[in-house]
Parts: sequence; structure tokens; C-alpha cells
Amino acid sequence: MKILVLIPYKPDHGRRDFLWKNVKRRYQRLFPELDICIGRDDGKLFNRSKAVNRAAKKAKGDIFIITDADVVFNKDLIKEIGANIHKHPWIIPFKNGYRLTKKATDKLIENGLKGKIQIDRGDIERIEGGLGALMNVVTRSCFKKVRGFDERFKGWGPEDKAFFESLETICGHHFRMDQDIYHLWHPQAEIVQRELPKQQALYEKYLNATNNVKAMKKLIKERGKG
Repeated sequence: MKILVLIPYKPDHGRRDFLWKNVKRRYQRLFPELDICIGRDDGKLFNRSKAVNRAAKKAKGDIFIITDADVVFNKDLIKEIGANIHKHPWIIPFKNGYRLTKKATDKLIENGLKGKIQIDRGDIERIEGGLGALMNVVTRSCFKKVRGFDERFKGWGPEDKAFFESLETICGHHFRMDQDIYHLWHPQAEIVQRELPKQQALYEKYLNATNNVKAMKKLIKERGKG
């Protein structure tokens, strides 16, 4: 099975581009066997769902690691994914997602983003254990069953949580790995307040359809209408 990394991305000509330049070099140095598929969306409101789906369309492989351009992980994570993905339809490949401070991020980059990421307690802004956030691993067939991400989510919304609910319902319960991953610091994206009610209303539809295969399939089929 071929493993690919799908990364949704929109250049900002600033901090995010700086981070991706360094993260990309790390991938090339530590994981030369991995193909990186970038999905772009240059709309005024970044549509992460659309970017992920575009990356998936370009990808030629069986296993998708869906993550962001500012996330790094230790080398054995890939080996563990390879050992487990044939047993499970999809994987949350981490237990703790450490969102790092700017100071810690800058220090890691100055030291070359080594193969083994080492941090102290004071380097952590907060810990993300979130279901759907930061990184997911899914087979191509499972990704197709849920038709990827819902592109009706615009801006930085709960598209990842909706994706989680669709996978849990259609493909089955995830397997969770006991790994750590690390989110490099950048300024938070601006939240467009007027979009929040629509985003939340759509996400609540996914929550209401959770564990109901018929309802979830109906919700997925609604995409593209209106």
C-alpha cells in the first residue's frame, strides 16, 4: 500500500509560508518515500474542505494522511500507520496534539526540525486531543465512501469534526494510536463571525446523523444542492 500525505494550503506570504518551507524540507529529509499532495484554495475565505478534496483527486495511492502544513511528527509514526491501517478503516494517529508556543516553534526551526521532536512542558500552549483535528489517516476507499470533506464549510469551521462523524458512521469506529504530534505556532486565522451560524447549523446536521447510516448517507448526498 502506498501512503500519501494530503495537505490543504493557502499561501500567506508570511509566517505560514515560512513554516511550510521548513516542514517541507523535513519531509524530504526524513520521509523521502512519502508523496506530498498539496491542495490549494485561494478563495477569500479559505475552504479547507475544498483544498483537501483537490489534493485527494491528485493523489495516486491507497492510504491518505490528511494533515496541515504546520504539523510535524516523529518518524516511527509512519511505521505504526503502515502496521495498523490494514486492520482498520481509518486511524487517528495520535493521542496528544501539542500546540506549541512561538518561542518553542522558533527554537525547533533554528535547530533544524530534527527527526525526534523534544519539548518541555513550558513549550505547550495547549493540548489537542480532538476528534478530527490536526491529523487523520484514511484508506482511499473509505474517503470515497463519505465523498471526502463537505465543501459547504467555508473559512476555518468544524469541517474536520463533520468528517469525523461521517467516517465513524459510514466506515466504522477509528483506531487511535499512542503517538504525539506537534503543531507549529502561527497567528490564528481571522474568524468571520457572519459565517458561524451557518457553519454550526451544518455541523449539527452531522451530529444528528451520527450512528445513523441512512441519515448520514442522505446528508452526504445533499452536498452541492443550493
